[in-house]
Amino acid sequence: APDVRRFLLSHPKVNLRVTYRRSDDIYSDVLMDMCDLGIVAYPWRHPRIRIIPLKRERMALVCPPTDPLVKKRRIRVKDITGRNFIAFDKDIPTRKATDAILCRAGVSVNIVQEFDNIETIKSSVEVGLGVSILPEETIAREVQCGHLVGIPFSDGPFYRPVGIILKRGRILPLPAMEFLRMLSKR
Repeated sequence: APDVRRFLLSHPKVNLRVTYRRSDDIYSDVLMDMCDLGIVAYPWRHPRIRIIPLKRERMALVCPPTDPLVKKRRIRVKDITGRNFIAFDKDIPTRKATDAILCRAGVSVNIVQEFDNIETIKSSVEVGLGVSILPEETIAREVQCGHLVGIPFSDGPFYRPVGIILKRGRILPLPAMEFLRMLSKR
């Protein structure tokens, strides 16, 4: 969001459209020239797609402020064994990575809800339905307001890679090239 605001301030006449979709839909849109570029977590190789690494987001355990775990400054993955857990849908790359973190630690959680987006997961954690594992920067606003608590992992850190995807050989319009340049300077 800060990147979008900054871009719009410097390019007020550009019609910038941002949509949140599943990674496979973003790949499809880029390949079919329905969008100029996409930003995805855990980008995967495709022969007609170019990936530009953007950032690595550190993952944290996310709890409501009333959870007993919030007393800890750091947490081990095994500390959430048996807890109610709010997860991404099974086919989402972040879910697969979260499942791998839990599996490597030999941890089993009680998945009570599955969603396809971070906002719904955060809301479910906030009302006390369970805990989750999310990128720290995606919960910063809720942590600052006291609605959620993020606890780093002592047996981590765990990171979620984020990348920009572009269709190979496609010439981007000038505003898209400038947006890409701005993102790449982060």
